Amino acid sequence: MSSNEPALPSPSDAASAPPLSPAPPSAEDRDPYRWVVIAQIWLHQMLTQITMVGMGIMLLGIRADLGFGTTQAGWLGATRTVGQLVVFPASFLAVKFAPKRLYSVLTFALGIMMILGGFAPAFWALFATQVVFSLSMALAQVPGSLLRTQWVPSKELGRVWGTGNALNAVAQTGALVGIPLVLGVLGGWRGVFHAAGVLMLLAAVVWAVTGRQRGEHRAAGPESNFSALRRPEYYLLGLASLGGATAYLACLLFLPTFLVQERGLSLQTAGFVSAVFPAAGLVSNVASGFVSDRVGRRKIFIWPSGLLLPFLYILTVSPLPVWALVPVVFLLGFFAWLPFPSIASIAYELPNVRPAEIAVGQALQQAVSGAGILCGPIIVGAVAAYAGSLRVGIIAIGMLPILFALTCLWLPDTGPKATAARS
Repeated sequence: MSSNEPALPSPSDAASAPPLSPAPPSAEDRDPYRWVVIAQIWLHQMLTQITMVGMGIMLLGIRADLGFGTTQAGWLGATRTVGQLVVFPASFLAVKFAPKRLYSVLTFALGIMMILGGFAPAFWALFATQVVFSLSMALAQVPGSLLRTQWVPSKELGRVWGTGNALNAVAQTGALVGIPLVLGVLGGWRGVFHAAGVLMLLAAVVWAVTGRQRGEHRAAGPESNFSALRRPEYYLLGLASLGGATAYLACLLFLPTFLVQERGLSLQTAGFVSAVFPAAGLVSNVASGFVSDRVGRRKIFIWPSGLLLPFLYILTVSPLPVWALVPVVFLLGFFAWLPFPSIASIAYELPNVRPAEIAVGQALQQAVSGAGILCGPIIVGAVAAYAGSLRVGIIAIGMLPILFALTCLWLPDTGPKATAARS
């Protein structure tokens, strides 16, 4: 840790302290070191995808090893997002701590849980490690939000979120394509968990040495925290995220199993087809982030996905040949990812929003979306067990992205040009 990092504030100091400082940097105030900080946050997010998204491709092996069924698989998939339900109340405490220090602790926790997951002797043990993993990952987004506010100018928000999401898509694609190839080398799914955990711990050590927060951190007073609850935009952003992310993550978890068990494809082919899903996000996020910054508006990159995605989810589980399925899955991934850089940017661009409000507001947004994301795999697993087919469960959950379009009826448009027009 850096020697000039301030000590954690006491509760009495926090009650009387002004809002979090410093203010977001202006377009002209672009410290080159911001890329050292932001790039490491991106790296940590990518490493979490190995076990989180890789769970879908490893699920058949995990079930055979630990001996559980489709319903339990749904519950295991739900653990990936259970932390989002807890991060909102926890954010009121988290914003009081120096973001770099808290982020360091949580990054170490992620690596430890990955390694412990690889030693799980039974379903309940793997389930427990994944719950703690999810809690750590969700809570890390609070100091991560504060660090972005400190380092990223407003005119770079779209491209920063778009690039970060694109790198997540790269990691997801790499996990889905690469894990089937290395399972034998690493000794099965347990070896994948151990390798991912070691990489995360190494990244955490590098962060502890090189990570920085910008300026002196001071905790916001209670009024600054609770003011986020009075902004309806965070509830609407949460609902939009709920619609898109619930369907995306549930499909990503069960699509490889569906393609193997119900379409008769090999695990390698199923992994390749599933990898097209997040690979499309690479193109989508880069395009959406950079173009929305250039266009200067956000909503136009959100609502079209809500109209197209339900039809694409139906096509994805239709009996298409592989050569036709691949472009359909690509379009599904493209439009599933398209809204998220704009959704993330809106949270930072609301009128007169303060850093503490952003951190707490995003935690509120995650809690709203997390409720749906948590239930998504459980619903798909339960419906599949009742109907005898994963196709029915995936189609049911694939209707949720309509919320992208519905929430845009009330969301304000933001972005540099929209803000200038309001002024």
